[in-house]
Amino acid sequence: MRCGYSGENDGVRPGVDRLYSVSARGGCFEHESLRYSRLLARCGFEEVDAVADDIPLQKIQCLYKIAQQRRAAAIRPASGSYAVLCPGALFPNKRWTVDRFAAVGKHLQEKFNLQIVVVGSAGESEICNSLCQMIGPGAVSYAGRTDVLKLLDIITGAEVFLGNDSGASHIAGGLGLKTIVVTAFPLACQEDIPNSPRRFRPMGTAVEVVQPEKSLPPCKEMCIMNWQHCIQQVQVGKVCTAVDNLMTMDAA
Repeated sequence: MRCGYSGENDGVRPGVDRLYSVSARGGCFEHESLRYSRLLARCGFEEVDAVADDIPLQKIQCLYKIAQQRRAAAIRPASGSYAVLCPGALFPNKRWTVDRFAAVGKHLQEKFNLQIVVVGSAGESEICNSLCQMIGPGAVSYAGRTDVLKLLDIITGAEVFLGNDSGASHIAGGLGLKTIVVTAFPLACQEDIPNSPRRFRPMGTAVEVVQPEKSLPPCKEMCIMNWQHCIQQVQVGKVCTAVDNLMTMDAA
């Protein structure tokens, strides 16, 4: 059996139904984790109610189990408690500026006494090294020095994660880590916009998405520029407030 959501349902690929034994409909504006968890139910193989509504707010259990199994042999990137910062992203318009990451990194050092571990790909080594230099002592870059499992190890041991809309953010959120994601999508962005954070934010128990109040012209519900444009509207103070809220959440 081949099961999938109907192209008619998505409104973009009507011919894809020919590939499916059973086509599902519905759930267009659900978080993608919930939508695909309900795929078999919408194909008639189980009850829709058998899938919990709060899946987007849960850990990714298989990812969490892998991290726990690796704990004994995991690399330790800092001598004490630390935060992970990930300033990179695939597209330039998704990258919050390095100087603002540095300001939040210093806030994490001064208020919560955390060391700063910066992660990224080999191609992001320059911005990661610049970030460490701006933060100063207590910051170290692992850019280009990790594979997926080593990145998982580093994120697992952190107190908090701060990053752009990237794969590393989804790892952090899925582990149940306190996760702050800075995105270029404005607060007015609806569920029907491609990659809207309402549907594509990281899964997790403690995820905060920080968005600009509005887009900059000519952008509307999503940033269409190929440089740091709408995301520039996100101020350091707003991200520091999100950090403080998550860091004190357990005590509340």
